[in-house]
Amino acid sequence: MIFPLIDVAFGPAYAQTGNIMLALLPGIFFLAVTSTVSQFLSAFGIPWSQIVVWILGIVMQVVLSMLLFDEYGVLGLAWIQSGCAAFVCFWLFMKALEYAPGRGSTASARPP
Repeated sequence: MIFPLIDVAFGPAYAQTGNIMLALLPGIFFLAVTSTVSQFLSAFGIPWSQIVVWILGIVMQVVLSMLLFDEYGVLGLAWIQSGCAAFVCFWLFMKALEYAPGRGSTASARPP
């Protein structure tokens, strides 16, 4: 048994939840980074691309979940969530690089 604490706390019926937890952990990491990057971008005014990527991430997650749930189940949904969180994180991180000092920043040209 890989997750003995889950077995002790909740019983053997919940033993498979450990795999779901492991699939969700990358998503938690990417959402934490995304939160920081979003705050950075919001300090310059909320760019439209920041709103668009969140909408795209949600739509992508809903569509993939509906298409793949029957084949991959809850574990697949967990991986889809982590993948969509990574997509949003990378997009916003690339957008934030435009505001980085020394990279031909457009931030100084924007009104406060």
